[in-house]
Amino acid sequence: MSDKKLARFQEAYLNMAKKLSYRPEYMGDDSDYDDELEARLIKESLICAKRFYDDEEKGTFDIGCSDFDTNRALVYTIEAARCICCGIAGDRMAIKLLKMAIQDIEAAKSGD
Repeated sequence: MSDKKLARFQEAYLNMAKKLSYRPEYMGDDSDYDDELEARLIKESLICAKRFYDDEEKGTFDIGCSDFDTNRALVYTIEAARCICCGIAGDRMAIKLLKMAIQDIEAAKSGD
């Protein structure tokens, strides 16, 4: 296992937790654990990073099923992920695809 790669994945999960409060491995109520929150975020992010690392090594990511209203956005997002795996030229296309995904989600949710 590449320690550098795993560390970058963990950093991504820590960023999601700290900046967006997005925690795929959320382990309960944090209201009573403010002093322990950083340690919990580190533990959660490492679990997520290891799972992501393993999925990448196997070449398969189980992401679930799409919601009909935003399934085009899922297609754009998956294709963006594929582009990201192709290098610099792919990164430019990924940005365009992710913008399309955002627009599609916003349009779908504007009717809610």
